[in-house]
Amino acid sequence: MLTIRPYTLHFRTPWRYSGGTLDRRDGLLVVRATPWGDIYSDCAPLPGFSAEALDDCRRVFRALGVLDLSFLDDPDAFDDVAAAAPWPAAVRAALECLHLGSLCAQGNPHPLWGYPPLPSVPVQAVTNSPDEARTLASLGFRTLKIKLGMQPIADELDRLRAIRNAVGNDVVLRGDANGAWDLETAQRMLRGLAGLGLELVEEPVRDPTPDRLAGLRGVAPILIAADESARDEASVAALVAAGAVDAVVLKPMLTGGPLTTLRIARAVDQAGLLPIISSSLESNVGLRCAFEVARRLPAATAHGLATAHLFHANVGDELPVRDGHMTIASGAHDDGGFA
Repeated sequence: MLTIRPYTLHFRTPWRYSGGTLDRRDGLLVVRATPWGDIYSDCAPLPGFSAEALDDCRRVFRALGVLDLSFLDDPDAFDDVAAAAPWPAAVRAALECLHLGSLCAQGNPHPLWGYPPLPSVPVQAVTNSPDEARTLASLGFRTLKIKLGMQPIADELDRLRAIRNAVGNDVVLRGDANGAWDLETAQRMLRGLAGLGLELVEEPVRDPTPDRLAGLRGVAPILIAADESARDEASVAALVAAGAVDAVVLKPMLTGGPLTTLRIARAVDQAGLLPIISSSLESNVGLRCAFEVARRLPAATAHGLATAHLFHANVGDELPVRDGHMTIASGAHDDGGFA
């Protein structure tokens, strides 16, 4: 049996990016009652980024509610059903979490999930001002991400220079343009950002085909990362084959769940690229799912998971972040994140 509980999270400060502004996040807490206890997951398409809307997901869950859900208890059965079902990515993400939760509760973790997880992972925080960046650095964050593509070039470079001066050279800075720039602007910005020591820039160009992204590598000593252009195994494989990027940002809510994301992330790692796991600004329940993926990757980078503090209130237990690392709360049951 599935129980669907709508939720709304309100941002402390409106979330601004080059494509617009969000002041709230709406999602569905999905609860499945099983003989092993209740299992929780999150379904929260990200407006402006997800292909599906929340109402699409509601309709799918209503249809699933009248079906036999025993396929969630068996890896082979789940794979067969998932292969034939045109689930939206956020629905699949929720169902993959329920599937993993069932297997963990039975003491039979999924083969892909059974790797010994890291006890904690480094995480990045998002900042857009020098004062905020200074505060985050004082809290122990060693990697900060800055939203780009919202100002004229000169103003944006001035803001980044002020942030760099505020935190010094020991803090890693990353940028995220969300595809705001045309090719010429992207080239100019990358050259300007090189002098500020940015590690990488996500989605630096509009219409990010593999060839356009590949053409930006080498413009400046800054890694090029895919995010919106890396939504499934096929798109990531095309980026890898074209030598288009240095890093790939993966959001389980948008790629279709923890298992799908982990498979893609390991392929990215094996190709010699940097996989970065990111939240989609969802609830703590969904964030735990993304955290569990990050725990099963090499500890080579900071992941985009420090987002719970952006909301006034949340759903589910918050994952502690100490000295820039996310971990399991003291005394919490380390069950894979779903029970």
